[in-house]
This record gives sequence, structure tokens and C-alpha cells, in this order.
Amino acid sequence: MFILYTTEDMLYRICENASSDCVLDLWYKIILSTKQVAVRKEQIDTTNPWIQVLHRMDVKIYAEEEWLEEVSANNQLVLEEPTASFLLDLPSDISHNLQNNYGIACYTTGATPDMPFFANRGWHIDTADSEKEKSWEALLGDLAIPSNSIVIVDRYLFSSNPGETIEDSFTNLIQILNRLLPQSMASGVLDVSIVFDFDTINFKKDKKPDGTEIDMPYLAKRINKLKKEINRPYAYNISLLSINANCLNYDKTHNRKIFSNYYIIRAEHKLKAYNEKKRALCDQELTFSYIFSDGLNDRSSVPEKSKSQTIKALKEIIDSEAKAIKPSMMIYRNGQNIPISEYSNVLLK
Repeated sequence: MFILYTTEDMLYRICENASSDCVLDLWYKIILSTKQVAVRKEQIDTTNPWIQVLHRMDVKIYAEEEWLEEVSANNQLVLEEPTASFLLDLPSDISHNLQNNYGIACYTTGATPDMPFFANRGWHIDTADSEKEKSWEALLGDLAIPSNSIVIVDRYLFSSNPGETIEDSFTNLIQILNRLLPQSMASGVLDVSIVFDFDTINFKKDKKPDGTEIDMPYLAKRINKLKKEINRPYAYNISLLSINANCLNYDKTHNRKIFSNYYIIRAEHKLKAYNEKKRALCDQELTFSYIFSDGLNDRSSVPEKSKSQTIKALKEIIDSEAKAIKPSMMIYRNGQNIPISEYSNVLLK
């Protein structure tokens, strides 16, 4: 769940000036939406009138002076709060490192704080629109969003309908990851997790190059090779999580989506949206939302809540499978089978 880390003075400024400053108003509404905020202070002054106002609005306020000092000394600790954002008076080198190496959105407490990018409006495209390019570039363009985790959920990602092949699945993954993977990142931090159902593969139609039936080892190694077509200067993991109808919360994985720290992408029908000939494989709407694109100023649900619900469902699946005598889930990381206990994704831990 998203949480804002800020200073005591900045929190008071947000509360006091929200009605007259549109940027501070957004920060204020984010705090009210998430019902929590963390302050760089040893102890919260519960006598302060603004603290009392927030308490009456059921906002939990945490004192996090010690943890933030630890993060300043050891920046990697920030991964303990992968969906946080910092609005602090941090030194520029630390702020730069947290955002560019660990994927955490950082802002400074200047005279006028920047508008949080994750409250920008979202957008959508119709794959049937003849004026839009038939590739993921039409939706994603040249995004540059801090991130330390990407989770792709589509039980039928590697399934093939008439006129499709499993190669189309790989084409879409390359397009998606080329647009979503950050340009810079500390090596070994980021994990791309793909949640799907291996049993949905069309085994009669899709085969290995030698004509034999596709199996998980082949699929995992084939996907790991996609890294060669996605040029990034850092090492990252690609994990395959195959679930089936025997898994807990299987019904909660029906909706096709991609989410990261600060955004969520939805597909009406499937993420296998295009083929390499730049043709749409079905007519559908694809939607990109930042975690606070909606719901702060209208009656919409806040996308952050949908993301958090999906994370919760996936965590429960993983925890349940880890305790099972005979797990139904198969996990492969970087082309190799691993036990559930070794799987790691900062959003799903």
C-alpha cells in the first residue's frame, strides 16, 4: 500500500494550504485516500491541530525518524517500502540514488513541491482505432517511470487462438518490457514476474522448434532469452509463476493487468494484443493509469486500491503454495526452476 514519507513541517504546509494550492491539494488528497502518512520525526505531536484533524479523518501517522536515517546510510533499505514516495529534504545524491537505482519516487520540500507524477491523468486506446499504431508503443510511448518491480497477470498470455502463435506472446512481452523497464537501475534489484496458467497453452498448435511439446523448462529458457532483445545496462530477473485452478484465489487472477510501483495497465481481453506484423489480435481497450489518476477529484475508484487488492491476492497464492505438501504452482527464474521459498519480488514479498 502506498505511503508518503515527509517532514513534519511539510505535512503541516500540505494541510494548511491545500485549499489554496492545487499541488499541495493533490498531496493532501493522496494522504486522505491512503489513510496513512509517515513523518521524519522521533515522536508525533498529538497536540498539533493538523495532526488532530488527520486523526479525526482516520489517517494513521507514523514517526519514522530512525528508519529514514538508516535509509540515508544504506539506500537499499528503501526496498522495504517499494510503493512509497519521499517528499523530504534529502541530499541530491541520495534522492537521485533512491529514484534511479532503487525505483522510488523522490521529491524535495522546496518552496513549491513538484506535482506528483503518479497523480497525472491516465489514458486509453482502442486497438481498433485505425489512426493508432498496432503495437504497445501506441499506449506506452516513451515512458520514464521509477520502478523496482513489474508484475504481469494474464492466465492466457501464452495461449493461442486461431490466427495466433505463441511467438506473438513473446512479441508482446518484448514490446511491453522495452517500454516499461527503467533505463537505469541497480543490478539485481528489479524482478519482472509473469503470472499465467501453463495449462492454457495450445499444445496441439504450438510446439518447440524440434516439433515436440512445449514444457515449462523450454518456455522459461525461451523467455529468459528475450533479455537479449531488451537492451538494459543492468541485471534483472524474469520470473514465471504458473498457477492453475487448484491454486487459492485463482478466480482473482482473471483480469488481465500489468502493475508496478506507481501505475497499473489493464487490457479488456488480453495482453497478447498485437503480432509482429503490427496487427491487433482483437478489438479491445488498453488502459494506462497512474495509481492516483482517478478517485482524488471524482467518484472513481483509486487505481492504487485495485493494485493493492491484486497484490494481496497474489501474496496469498504464494503463501498458500509455499505451505502446500504438493504445490500446484511452478516457478522459474531466469530460465531455471526454483523452490517457492527462493522466489522474490519486492511488491509480492
